[in-house]
Amino acid sequence: ERGLELLKQGGVLTFITSNKWMRARYGTKLRSFLVQQTQPELLIDFGGLQLFDSATVDVNILSAKKTQRIAPTRCITVIKEELDAAGSLGKYIAQRARTQALPADGDAWVLLGDALEASILEKINRYGTPLGAWDVRINYGVKTGYNDAFIVTTAQRDAILAACATDDERQRTAQLIRPILRGRDVRRWRVAWAGVWLVATHNGIPPKMPKINIDDYPAVRAHLDQYWERLASRIDRGDTPYNLRSCAYWDDFSKPKIVYSEIVREPQFYLDTAGEYLVEATAFLLTGEHLAYLIKLLNSRVLAYIYQHFYAGGGLGEGGYRYKKAFLQQLPLPRYTPSPLCESIERGTEVVEDEILQLYHFTPQEAAYLKRVAKA
Repeated sequence: ERGLELLKQGGVLTFITSNKWMRARYGTKLRSFLVQQTQPELLIDFGGLQLFDSATVDVNILSAKKTQRIAPTRCITVIKEELDAAGSLGKYIAQRARTQALPADGDAWVLLGDALEASILEKINRYGTPLGAWDVRINYGVKTGYNDAFIVTTAQRDAILAACATDDERQRTAQLIRPILRGRDVRRWRVAWAGVWLVATHNGIPPKMPKINIDDYPAVRAHLDQYWERLASRIDRGDTPYNLRSCAYWDDFSKPKIVYSEIVREPQFYLDTAGEYLVEATAFLLTGEHLAYLIKLLNSRVLAYIYQHFYAGGGLGEGGYRYKKAFLQQLPLPRYTPSPLCESIERGTEVVEDEILQLYHFTPQEAAYLKRVAKA
């Protein structure tokens, strides 16, 4: 804004910045300002392609003229193989950039490669419902405030159980210390549980669930007392230093749930049908309706491409991207209906990409394109 203030009328401002503001919620006012107060002339999104040695973020280049907007914007998302074939960025832009009317109301700027992509995006929005409008809840895992005390190995768990004075205490303590998944443990369809456990001294959910009273678990108290100074001084804590911070959705951990990693190179969603695992703060849990159907969509490579390309707010380096809650909730997914197609997807043991493509009513050309770019 300051740069544009300094320009004379008709002057051009060109900035190289992080590309996240193009889709992130915090960029809403900036997007509105640029469209309403300037003529965006050229927008180059480099995605995860690292062309600038000194840049530690994914970048774009925007050129905007200080004048009223009178024409669409020339836009391009840079693809490395196409750039290499063109020989130079200038030639590549001349060959590939397309004009696009950027939304004036602050909606996300999604750059469309061609008419085929425009048609695909239109069908995604027509036949899908943003995940945030489904009857599902997405939450992050447990924040202990001090993992060294609360997340224990199997050997540490066995030592705590061995220190219990009675069989009753041992049984109650065994139920209190539960297996936990971290982001690094979650894979596509499965988990690689590392044999770690959470000392789940939760703070309760009044009035239906009382908090854990540490006096009922002497062996657990003796374990936690080794870390007393850190426990007492931490910010993320419950009513006592022994208790975990309050969590209004604590009972969701014991329900069927989808657990997923946030920063990935491919979709990594796992369905915990028995509610066996707790989830640590580096992973997320999704609870709600039709999880057996929903996980097929989320683990689809085609839908992962659609999410990354249109909704993820840009990539992370070359090949990485982030399932940020705010972006994932925007992803339009076809709602479950009691139809043979949806029932087949729900009953299946793996993704059938052709079935998912049918949900969006893609043409054979659109479906073939998506399968090719997604390598499905």
